[in-house]
Order: sequence, then structure tokens, then C-alpha cells
Amino acid sequence: MKFIAEYDALTIQLEGMEIVASLRRKIVIPRDKITNLTWQPQYVYEGRRVIRLGGVALPRTIFAGNFWGSVGWYFLYVHNPKGARWLRGAAFSADNVLDIATNDYVYKRVILTCQPDIGASLLNWFKNV
Repeated sequence: MKFIAEYDALTIQLEGMEIVASLRRKIVIPRDKITNLTWQPQYVYEGRRVIRLGGVALPRTIFAGNFWGSVGWYFLYVHNPKGARWLRGAAFSADNVLDIATNDYVYKRVILTCQPDIGASLLNWFKNV
């Protein structure tokens, strides 16, 4: 996965099996649509129901693709999610996660596994643009 941070947009370019698992080649998020961008070494998602529509969901291995969450469409590409629970509300945790919240964009949240150095540079890009 490649992250391309330009002045007006963040492009997430998926490669190889990532394309097959997520049914997406790339995601381009206009900078003005991003309301919050955080990188967390230990991420916990607690929400209502999450329904997978296109993609892969293998507990303890990968969550990838389009998901319908509590506030709208989510795009997830998370390696090694832990503690996945789908009945009576959705919850999972993962390490090294980039969480992008948007407004007036197809995906309300984009949640991706991301290396710490890349997460730090994207956080810096978000704060300085």
C-alpha cells in the first residue's frame, strides 16, 4: 500500500493482493473532506453493527473492503485484527492503525494498518496543509 500526500488530496494506492481483498485499486480523498486524521499504535473500534459489503473479513487475519458502520460507509484494510465481535455491536482492535474521518465523502471513515513512520508523516501533512 502506498500513501501519496499531495497539497489537495491524499491518495491511498493498493497493490497486488490488497486490490483483490478490498475490491479497490485506490482511494483518493480530497484534503478539504478530511475532518480528522489520527495514527494510533493500539486502535480499538467500538461501534454499533458493521456489515461487510464487498471485501474480505477473516478474523485474526484481515478486514478489507467496504463496510456499513454506525455512521455510514467505512473502508477498512486492517491486518491482524484482534477480539473481533460482530453480534450485539461491533468491536475489534488492531496495532498501528491510521484512522481518517471525513465529511461529505463516500466513506465516513477510512481505517488502515500503517507503519509508524508513515503515520507520523501523514499526521504532519494533515496538520501543515
